[in-house]
Amino acid sequence: FSGLVEHRDSAGVHAMVRPGELNLMTAGAGICHSEVSVTTAPGDEVLHGVQLWVALPHADRDTARDFAHYAPDPGAAGDGVTARVFLGELAGQRSPVHTFTPLLGAQLDLEAGAQADLDVDPGFEHGVLVDQGEVEACGEKLCAAGACDNTAPVFTSFTVNGKTGLLPEISEASWLYMVAELDSDDVASVTF
Repeated sequence: FSGLVEHRDSAGVHAMVRPGELNLMTAGAGICHSEVSVTTAPGDEVLHGVQLWVALPHADRDTARDFAHYAPDPGAAGDGVTARVFLGELAGQRSPVHTFTPLLGAQLDLEAGAQADLDVDPGFEHGVLVDQGEVEACGEKLCAAGACDNTAPVFTSFTVNGKTGLLPEISEASWLYMVAELDSDDVASVTF
């Protein structure tokens, strides 16, 4: 990921987000904000990142607005696998960031030929965004947009039915793993 985003909001928060960092804004009863791509040094010219939106559970929709910034340290998640856990818990790493529903968001970077075995919760919805390279999860080949026969979507969602996500030897890859447990009346969306 690359680039730099400047965040300002009506709660008085002014923060930057860089590759490998999380900014989580909770709108609650209402907030105004701006996000602007800024250039401060060579290499910042291209903004390449991910923005996810998660709806608050109905009972928490009028909560106070909030903002959390977190820069997780990369940690080993297997041989040749590095993880940054932004939300929730994975591979022995836990994010301190509060969420209103159980969420897991992590960036996994795999060296060429690496394999990662992840314990997954069958009650969660699972999604994988492949940023570069190719991975295989639960028997499905996942690629960055256009890399798998030029038909792969940017965001791929799949059901795991309690299986362990398995990433066999394919190629060097970087991907984001996001899961959520949603009530039937909750709505979540992903934007890129």
